[in-house]
Amino acid sequence: MALRAGFTDDLGINILTLQGQHILDCFPVIRGSQRAFRLTNGGVLKVRDYVRLHFWRDGASRSEEEEFYIPLNGNPNIQDIPNTHVILGPDCFLKLEDFTDSHSSLAPIQLGRQTKEQKENQQRALKAKRDQAQETANKRFELQKQRRQQRAGATGRT
Repeated sequence: MALRAGFTDDLGINILTLQGQHILDCFPVIRGSQRAFRLTNGGVLKVRDYVRLHFWRDGASRSEEEEFYIPLNGNPNIQDIPNTHVILGPDCFLKLEDFTDSHSSLAPIQLGRQTKEQKENQQRALKAKRDQAQETANKRFELQKQRRQQRAGATGRT
């Protein structure tokens, strides 16, 4: 199974598009709590459920795990990108430089069952990563808001 990936700097999380949801229906969907992420254009993307995928990068000694969130509000700017299954955010271990073009393929792998301790360690690490991504997105939004207010003040607009 090969997934077509797109890249974005607008969001600190990875997104699973509608096309990706259809192709990955054999992977379990994990129910999470509802969260909202600010887009750089000022919009809000709400997510709750996600799919956890593992990838093996050439030359790596172990696989990497990433979460791909399923948008709740069906944002057409994110969901309806033709021939794209996943959208990789800037915090993903896979970077644009890892591919030969900006719209590349990748293949998830399924692993055997983890021990309870491994799962707990992984959950803690993922929670820390999610919290950091949310904090980064919030800081970015606040900085943009301050800059807009400064520009509005400099031009005399309210």
